[in-house]
Amino acid sequence: MNAIKMYIYKMIHSKSSLIILLAAVAMACFSIYMGKYESDYYKEHGEELAELEQKSADLEKSNSEEMNFGIMVDAPVASVETQPAVMEYVTADLKSGLLLIFFTIFVVLFVNSEESSGYIKNIASQAKRRGILVEAKAAAICLYNFILMGVYMLACGIGVKLAYKDVKLGWNRDVTVFLAVMYLLMCAFGLFISCITILMRSNAMGIVLGLIDACGIGYLFTNTINHMIDKENFDLNRYMVVGRINGMNVDSTSEVMVKAVIVAVLWGMIWLAVSEIVTVKRDIRGGM
Repeated sequence: MNAIKMYIYKMIHSKSSLIILLAAVAMACFSIYMGKYESDYYKEHGEELAELEQKSADLEKSNSEEMNFGIMVDAPVASVETQPAVMEYVTADLKSGLLLIFFTIFVVLFVNSEESSGYIKNIASQAKRRGILVEAKAAAICLYNFILMGVYMLACGIGVKLAYKDVKLGWNRDVTVFLAVMYLLMCAFGLFISCITILMRSNAMGIVLGLIDACGIGYLFTNTINHMIDKENFDLNRYMVVGRINGMNVDSTSEVMVKAVIVAVLWGMIWLAVSEIVTVKRDIRGGM
């Protein structure tokens, strides 16, 4: 418990933690501004909006294995007849993986700050079980994920309320389930980045690999395996954290949600176990 308090204190008093939160708020405002600009445009060009919706529907129905790399925000577009709810904008940003960029940067800086300074050697010598340090660090990462999601949702909600008139919140049971599952998936992603950072002891490698995964470039690897296996209805992306994040929808079935939770929990436990093993072995060998 003392180790958890120590890392939470460190997280709260870290300048990088605050800067990343402010950057996320700025991104939320920018996203809302661009969405408002797009909505105003399509209100004046209704025929182009209809064409866009048709293309989106065709893309969802297609079973193409081609992946679009990069961060794609499928934000709802307001029209003369309809006005999307606040949570429609929030959930669209979350499933795009946009927050994974900010989360990656925080996790790498948070984990590697003590690794690079040698501070880990001092606190490791005081711990009865060195693995508890990794668990405490993971708890702080999960807490920051909760704060990051909450701050981003609040900023996004306020931005939507200010940009649009008479907009509804749109919060219901399905949204709550979506947010809970998304939180678990993002925690698992954070533990993956933490594990990579501990293994490589490099800020650059941790951030690069995190951004590669968040931007969907990892689909090159998973789709290659899909081609090699060449089995009907098999898609490796369904068993990967980022694949589940990008494939989440508020109206997803209970089966999809349960499978996403299983993926998050299993991968989270695996990355946490690997991090503990590496940390303990390095301590035994004198912090190599």
